[in-house]
Amino acid sequence: MCREREFFEETGAKASNIRLAYVQQATDAKTNVAGFLFVVSDMEGTPAVQGEGGWDSEWIDEFVWLGRGDLEDKRILPPFLIDRFFNDLETGFESPIYLPRFLEHPAGL
Repeated sequence: MCREREFFEETGAKASNIRLAYVQQATDAKTNVAGFLFVVSDMEGTPAVQGEGGWDSEWIDEFVWLGRGDLEDKRILPPFLIDRFFNDLETGFESPIYLPRFLEHPAGL
C-alpha cells in the first residue's frame, strides 16, 4: 500500500498497521502544503533520518520514542500536538482528524 511504501521511503524501516491520524494544511503567499501524520503500531527495523537509499531528509531531524513527560524540552511541530496527540491516541484515531489550516508553514519555513 502507499502508506507502507511512503513510510519505508522516509525512514528505511518497514511498518504495518499504519493509520492516518492527522491531516494538516499550511498556506502562505507562495505555497499550499499538506501534511499527513500517521500512527504506526508494528514496525520492523530501526527508522533512520536518511531513509531509503541514504537520502537526506528535508524535514526529519531525529527519530526518538518518547512518553508525554519526556517532551517538555523537545521541539515538537506543530507544538499543540504535544498534549493533543496523547489524548487522541487514547481514543484510537478511529478516523483522521483535520487540523486547523495554518497561515504559515508549521515548521516555520
